[in-house]
Amino acid sequence: VEIDYHSHLLFAREGNYRLWGRVGRVSEALEEKTWGVGLSLDQQITVRLTLFARAGIGRTEGEDRNAYAWSAGFQTPSPFKASTRDQVGVAFSRQVEADRSENIAEGYYHHILTDRFWVSLDLQWLISGTNGMTGDENENIFIPGVRTTVNF
Repeated sequence: VEIDYHSHLLFAREGNYRLWGRVGRVSEALEEKTWGVGLSLDQQITVRLTLFARAGIGRTEGEDRNAYAWSAGFQTPSPFKASTRDQVGVAFSRQVEADRSENIAEGYYHHILTDRFWVSLDLQWLISGTNGMTGDENENIFIPGVRTTVNF
């Protein structure tokens, strides 16, 4: 379930605020229930700066503590004069689960090719995180990505 609220009250600029919640079961063990709640905020501060923050907490039945995650960052228009609708963003996130955690920094460039076709270039830096396969600590891993969006 998600509730969204759009407003122009703060700074007389666009803001988007979302509160969400979920319940479910673990796919590997259907008898175990899981739940989570979270908050997401996006607020345009100036014509050239939007701040965003996300936070959530959850728990799986049988675990002795809650998992949580948060992220924060900013987005600004492209510095390239030929790409006036493009966006550039930077973010940092932290996720903590019962037996592992990770810290990630991210930078992205969102390029609008047409009104219905967008491409985003993304570079994530896994600063530190527990390897889910070996249990060892991963550090300083760079992960490039590309995302395309096509609207019909």
